[in-house]
Amino acid sequence: MSRPTTRTPVAIFNSRAEFIDGLREALDREGLPTATALLAEIQDGTLDLVAFLEAHDPGVIVYDLPRPFERHWKHRANILRAGFQYHIEKPVTSEKLAGIVALLALKAHSPQEG
Repeated sequence: MSRPTTRTPVAIFNSRAEFIDGLREALDREGLPTATALLAEIQDGTLDLVAFLEAHDPGVIVYDLPRPFERHWKHRANILRAGFQYHIEKPVTSEKLAGIVALLALKAHSPQEG
């Protein structure tokens, strides 16, 4: 995949640190900076999701919605406000997901059609 001409920030939220690390490495190879957090930090209130999104201003958000969905569903509104772009079915490898995210990052910096 070709590297994007802009460095679109990508926010990654997942319940597994090893998945975050793998995706972060794959996105680094694509030339994309990342800001990451564990879902538990959002759930237990140690991380303010809205403040995190405002601080990092990601062009793309990768948010894992694990089961039970009800536990994470209340954060869905914040993700939608931040610009939900695409749904990816599991299972997915870090490399495949990084490729999709890189395409979304390019789209995030393309002129909007109106």
